[in-house]
Amino acid sequence: MTPTGSRGSALELRFLRRIACSAIPLVGFLASGAVLAEVSEHLEYVYYEATARPDRPLVAQLRAASPIKEDGRIFFGHTRSNIRWNFKWITDASGLCRISATTTEVRAVITLPRISGADTQQAAAFTRFIAALRQHELGHYRIALQAAQAIDNELRAHPGMSNCQALANYANTCAERTLTRFNEQGRQYDKDTDYGRTQGAWIDE
Repeated sequence: MTPTGSRGSALELRFLRRIACSAIPLVGFLASGAVLAEVSEHLEYVYYEATARPDRPLVAQLRAASPIKEDGRIFFGHTRSNIRWNFKWITDASGLCRISATTTEVRAVITLPRISGADTQQAAAFTRFIAALRQHELGHYRIALQAAQAIDNELRAHPGMSNCQALANYANTCAERTLTRFNEQGRQYDKDTDYGRTQGAWIDE
């Protein structure tokens, strides 16, 4: 989450981000052995445009331009991450069903503002602000990457079970618990950074 505010306001802007997820078990019949694993990532930036006016505070221009709204509040930055995990399984010689391969993917979109028409003072203020805002949002992206790696590790370490469907159900449940834990970590990150303010993601020009 990223706070932004105007003179005389405290944490006016708050945003709860959630890491979305899906789980698709794939049945595979591979030779037994070490679990094959892969974690991939894709990060995209999208921007909304704000036109600055020297006779108005920059924060007001950003607030008017931002498309990021939640519960009647306006936000200047946002990170949306989607974690998708797949796995294959085999039945070994003892009759146990085991996960044989995993693929975990993180796809994220960070939304940030851009400005045009700023005077020298506004441009300098925005440059400082956007650098801090980007770093704060990247912190949320790093949490999503950590979640993906933790899920992949958990799937690879999963013990065998006598029933393959039970294995799939249990593995997905464990992954979803891990996702919940990292969602809470993201909320704590916002609290610890005062929603980015301690990182410089604050503007009052």
